[in-house]
Amino acid sequence: ENRNRLPAGILLAVSLLALRMDRTAEGAALPFDATVGLPGVGESRKVEKGVPFGFLFCLHAFDVGIDRVEITLALPPEVQMLGGDSDWKGDLNPQEETCLNVGLRSRTGMEKWSRPIHAQMKFIYQGMRVAREVTWNDQGLNDSDFVSKEK
Repeated sequence: ENRNRLPAGILLAVSLLALRMDRTAEGAALPFDATVGLPGVGESRKVEKGVPFGFLFCLHAFDVGIDRVEITLALPPEVQMLGGDSDWKGDLNPQEETCLNVGLRSRTGMEKWSRPIHAQMKFIYQGMRVAREVTWNDQGLNDSDFVSKEK
């Protein structure tokens, strides 16, 4: 009786393929992506003294694995880590992701930080060194996007 219906798995695969084709058509054809998030931080992207907030930095692998991934987070001394890890090293298989997801609290207003929060990811993709850096302070969030150079 259900022979005229496509199995849900095939529909999902077709939908994902269509999404992937859209992403390629938009020029975002990199086989990896990153997420930068500031959980608990308002639109102003400012942090008040004593108020908990988060910092999220993820690397997502799509169709290929990514080797020798290193992700690090350096905090100004005025910022206390409440939970999470400040570094990760390893390899990512296709369709995997890894994240630094930390809970933080500032002992001062962010305008008094002696240096910005600094997050960096580095990895090897097809013999190329790829890096991405993010810094964040009261002047704003700066994201280098992916930068690559020959090994």
